[in-house]
Amino acid sequence: MIEKSNLIKEFFEKGKSGDCPVYDLHGHMGPFYGAYMPYPEPEEMVKMMDRAGVRMLVFCHHATLMTTAGNKPNIEAVRKFPDRLRAYCAVNPNFPEMLSEDLESFDEHRDVYVGFKFLADYHCVPVNDVRYEPAWKFADDRNLLMLLHTWGGSSFDGAEIVRKAVEKYKNVKVLLGHSCHGDWDGAIKLVKDFPNVYLELTAVLDD
Repeated sequence: MIEKSNLIKEFFEKGKSGDCPVYDLHGHMGPFYGAYMPYPEPEEMVKMMDRAGVRMLVFCHHATLMTTAGNKPNIEAVRKFPDRLRAYCAVNPNFPEMLSEDLESFDEHRDVYVGFKFLADYHCVPVNDVRYEPAWKFADDRNLLMLLHTWGGSSFDGAEIVRKAVEKYKNVKVLLGHSCHGDWDGAIKLVKDFPNVYLELTAVLDD
């Protein structure tokens, strides 16, 4: 079957497939102390997307996740490349006043946002903590996408903590970023038990 696949033949010849473009739902943008990112700026990233056959990238800027810059870097990047980029509205529960502002202005940026991203391991707040509730409720009311950074054994976003959240919010389309890395069975059980939860494969192949 592999030998007869035109898609595979095209991929190995060209490094990408015009008939099967990639829609990448777990993108990172901007310089970051914890990873080597030689092309962190929007212009550079779009060039790399062209090279790799990525039609659309949904990302969250590191400045929005790691600083008090808010979601402005996300908005600016998407509006530079509206046909190639979309963003997650970053949620840092340690700054509830910023979250309130983002929810109030969410509809002004529907051309930018597809949903929300939680980075609970870095913010050290469990995904089912009350401080996340405004974003969960907002996403649940609107059937929005939610990318959760998840990691096996984490007390902030491990499989059992995620379960407590998704049991409550059945309308949110939850992407398990990294698929509860290392706790593959826990991640698989979540997607079997909840039809609104999906595996996401970033960094899975390093195990």
